Amino acid sequence: MQKSLDERKIRDQQFREIAEAENDRKLRGIHMWLRATSFVNDQDEFSKLRAEYPGTGRWLLDNPKFKEWFEPTCQSIPPVLWLNGIPGAG
Repeated sequence: MQKSLDERKIRDQQFREIAEAENDRKLRGIHMWLRATSFVNDQDEFSKLRAEYPGTGRWLLDNPKFKEWFEPTCQSIPPVLWLNGIPGAG
């Protein structure tokens, strides 16, 4: 009987260790998903991608309204334009 109880304790401990490892793996996955992106790495990656498609984004840079907006009247506060999207989204 004692041998059976000892084996049960060992299996229970192994189960707890496996469950804790799985929980840690899930938490790391969630952390990776929620963490801030690395703009430096993203910029390098997207710059290489853009090099394969010359002229991408010219529609925006050549737009008269964009050019007017981009010519700031107050040089001490540069304009901020945040465009968000995947490469090739338009």
